[in-house]
Amino acid sequence: MESTIFTCDYPTQDYASYTQTDHKVWATLYNRQMESIAKNASAAFRKGLAKLPISADRIPDIDVINISLMEICGWQLQPVHGLIPIDEFLILLNERKFPVTISIRKPENISYSESPDIFHDLFGHVAFLTIPEFADFTYEFSCKGIKFLDNPEALEKISRLYWYTFEMGLIREHNKMKIYGGAIMTSATEIENVQSDKTIKTPFSLETVLSTGFDLELQSCYFYIESFDQLLNCLDEFENLI
Repeated sequence: MESTIFTCDYPTQDYASYTQTDHKVWATLYNRQMESIAKNASAAFRKGLAKLPISADRIPDIDVINISLMEICGWQLQPVHGLIPIDEFLILLNERKFPVTISIRKPENISYSESPDIFHDLFGHVAFLTIPEFADFTYEFSCKGIKFLDNPEALEKISRLYWYTFEMGLIREHNKMKIYGGAIMTSATEIENVQSDKTIKTPFSLETVLSTGFDLELQSCYFYIESFDQLLNCLDEFENLI
């Protein structure tokens, strides 16, 4: 399938436009989540975050992070204004560009933001691009996905795989459930929900994931993997199940 040509112009970050209030929101979110992440995030996330020039008190500069990312893994961050169409999203990933929303939530929405923002996109996801197995999974995920851009039913299944891995994924480390999903990583409420005995944690099965719908509320069920290699290997059966 030939790549789609997008005529839209992507924004630049315009770092100087962030206000002190914006930076304060970042600092509040960062410090709040780091307290929970120290106990609950996967070791890979903590190692990946430490490799990147991300500060606790100011919104990161995407241009600066891109220098480090290129050296570490060959990926780049692509500034965007928010949610983008799934076809555009998959094609960016296929170019090893991860879209990052440049705006940050308002102080009144600090506990929960319905729309993606730079904290969710950058803090929640980018550290995992430094993990070779996860970076490879992200790229291969896009390779599979762009084959089905004209198939709405297949795109729904692709969205489910993304949701239960990139956003809501768990990994078992030393017999304990640890977080790698970005939507959990950036939500104090979702972290508490994961820890609850009332939520179901079930072993990852590609067939089950692709047949399991989701909504944007707190989850009742999470899927956990044993290693990031498991994610990459699952894509071998992806097309057959689609």
